[in-house]
Amino acid sequence: MVRIEAIGNDEVPYDLLLLADESDEQIGKYKDSATFLAARLDGRVVGIIGVNAIEDNSLEIVNLAVDESHQDRKIGTKLLKAAISMAKAKSYREMVIKTGNCGIKQLYLYQRVGFRFHEINKDYMLKHYPSPIYENGIRCFDQIVLAMPLAQTEPPASSSERKGS
Repeated sequence: MVRIEAIGNDEVPYDLLLLADESDEQIGKYKDSATFLAARLDGRVVGIIGVNAIEDNSLEIVNLAVDESHQDRKIGTKLLKAAISMAKAKSYREMVIKTGNCGIKQLYLYQRVGFRFHEINKDYMLKHYPSPIYENGIRCFDQIVLAMPLAQTEPPASSSERKGS
């Protein structure tokens, strides 16, 4: 059975981070500041998710990776749901995740748990990664930003409330 637990930054398996982010420079920007949750199976870390605060009330998922031999077992979904629960418990209002335009499985997963398309950063991969990245036979050019509101919002006023009746 997979257990999700917080781990220290010095315990994060670097090889897992590289599965989701091929740039040592990009990983260096968040590895020491992110909060990490790990998926453990038989004591071994088989999945990782890292989150960083980006504003007072927003968190960004900076890395989500599952060991290739353990993919397609809902471990990524469990990690995402654990991070979302943690963010809600800490009263964050929004969670953001970014991925390449070629990450078909990732885009499916993120939308399935409730993320929605927010913006596209054109040519991001060309500007920030020294070598071309290909996934699913598609070259990654753009960064897709997805967001999920976490806080409950007031429902819109009914038409009679708006009219003051």
